[in-house]
Amino acid sequence: MAFVSPNRIFHCLTPFLRPLLRAAYLPKRTSREKVKKSYIVHIRKYSVLSQGWLGTSFIPEHASLFFDSIAAGAVRAGRTIADLDLQVAGGVAAFSDDVESLIAPRKPGLAFTLGAMGSRQHNFYNDVYQRAGYADIALEVQDLWLKKQREAAAARVPDELVLKTNLIGTEAMVRERLSAHRRAGVNTLQVNPEGQTLDERLATLARLLELVKEVNAEP
Repeated sequence: MAFVSPNRIFHCLTPFLRPLLRAAYLPKRTSREKVKKSYIVHIRKYSVLSQGWLGTSFIPEHASLFFDSIAAGAVRAGRTIADLDLQVAGGVAAFSDDVESLIAPRKPGLAFTLGAMGSRQHNFYNDVYQRAGYADIALEVQDLWLKKQREAAAARVPDELVLKTNLIGTEAMVRERLSAHRRAGVNTLQVNPEGQTLDERLATLARLLELVKEVNAEP
């Protein structure tokens, strides 16, 4: 895992393991609309108090889902959103002309996020993807996962969603995704460099940083 910022690089290149989470009690029934409103209120509240934001399930083309509320909270504190460190998960960083070979291994992880990170009624990750325009897909993947049809759930994840939530493909494709994050206002990216060994992951990270420099040099 690495954090890429114009003046900072922090990296911990150990595998990332997600724990299996189960609720210790039955939650109160809450409508999705109430959950959405509560989420927006909390984003505004903490953007008043904090120095930055650490986001996940982030697609730069839909940054307004988060950044509008963050900007509103910053104004309440007498600041602007430009004063905050907007750090988001950029996913896996990997380079290859064989894009299909990079997409397939990412689908089970997205299916897990959509289906397993919460109950059917309370999965904040799933809700975000729904609001980003993937409602039918998000609900279908969740349904398949909860029915224990894990392979079918992964197969239902579209290639487009994998590409939009990771930094994978040719150098031109990765550069465009970096540019999309920059245009959205992101100033720190958390990434997981691909590689079987430490040297391979460092090489991937170095290659990515060269592209970051090129993107930052653009007008």
